[in-house]
Amino acid sequence: MLANMSEDPGPVFGGMLHRLFKKVCREDTELTIRSLKPGLMYLNDAAYRYERALHQCRYLEVVMQAQQEGFDAVVSTCSLDAGMWEARELVDIPVITTGETAVHYASLLGATFGVVTLKEQGVINSWREIVASSGLKSKAIVNNPVRGISVNAWDAEKALMEDPSIVVRACEETAKELARDGAEVIIIGCGLYGPMCADAGFVKLEGDVPVLDPISVCFKIAEDMVIFKKSLGMPCVSRVGTHQRIPDEHIRRIREHFGFAK
Repeated sequence: MLANMSEDPGPVFGGMLHRLFKKVCREDTELTIRSLKPGLMYLNDAAYRYERALHQCRYLEVVMQAQQEGFDAVVSTCSLDAGMWEARELVDIPVITTGETAVHYASLLGATFGVVTLKEQGVINSWREIVASSGLKSKAIVNNPVRGISVNAWDAEKALMEDPSIVVRACEETAKELARDGAEVIIIGCGLYGPMCADAGFVKLEGDVPVLDPISVCFKIAEDMVIFKKSLGMPCVSRVGTHQRIPDEHIRRIREHFGFAK
């Protein structure tokens, strides 16, 4: 299942996600998109910690519902990984987020990476935190590894409907700057910009510098984690430290205390 952070992905973005999913995943793997209601109203709202904090509760509800309904994994469209740590305390299925996954996958493809993301400073700051918390800061290029594109979020959302090439060209321009400064791999750090680039065929720079769409990567990683769990019995997350599972009786007690449905 894909947990879409906005209230409605719309037919254009939804169609884009389904096309990419079919390209990277097996024929017997199915994609269901669930939007958060309430969720992100506008792309630039992701720049605000307050908004991200508010939407986490709804996101966690969707994750728990996914497990109850029998989904094998949840992928989030938010590249800022909001709610990731909390979700893994609540369910036993893989919860895959784009920021964490992208930086780790990028480290497999090259010695250094850079991130192309929204122009808004709050998103740039959040991506810097993702790079640092991943333990891979030494693999990010030294000179300004997270950079926003020249197009603001408002215009980027309009471009999705009118002319996606506007965003793709802006991402390519910033990606080339990062590559010139030493990035061997480029991450398109946005749940909208990444699919727009991949759907348009922008997946590499001259010299075979990979350009990653985190959502496409997450689709495949989630599928593989489910395969390992079902075929080998491998846990999808370690429970001995960071991601300890909250016992179900404590989840019920906590939810009742805060007024959530049982």
